[in-house]
Amino acid sequence: MSASTGNLERDLTQLFAELGETAEDHDTGVVFLIDEMQFLRREEMEAVAAAMHRISQRKLPVALVGTGLPQLPGLMVEAKSYAERLFSYPEIGLLSQSAARDALVDPASDEGVQYDAAALDRLIELSGCYPAFISGLRQGGLEHGAELADQDRRRCRG
Repeated sequence: MSASTGNLERDLTQLFAELGETAEDHDTGVVFLIDEMQFLRREEMEAVAAAMHRISQRKLPVALVGTGLPQLPGLMVEAKSYAERLFSYPEIGLLSQSAARDALVDPASDEGVQYDAAALDRLIELSGCYPAFISGLRQGGLEHGAELADQDRRRCRG
């Protein structure tokens, strides 16, 4: 890559273009995964949007998959007005109670962890079936690796 200019937007655009050209030369692609994009500073959002805009114009094999809270599309558009057309913003939404239960129980079962039925009901209630909360609750249960017993459930407060 050519020398850094100190301008994030310019440097990131150049880096993405060079990666895209190299990937194209090698008949492959590049994917960037950015979690919690709503926490990027405006300058960083501007740089990401500008870089992906250039990649799109040049049809280079570079993709971006970002996740974020519902305010992300608005933040991206504030950073670069064309971000509304450049990116798609599918919403995951809430899980059904059945899907939330499966998301907690199935990975726990794979690890030999069981949930007390009442504790599982309380976790689903506390999560509101929101995928990020389910994920956090699941991770906590697997890290501790113990059955969520009645006394643990009583400690859960809404």
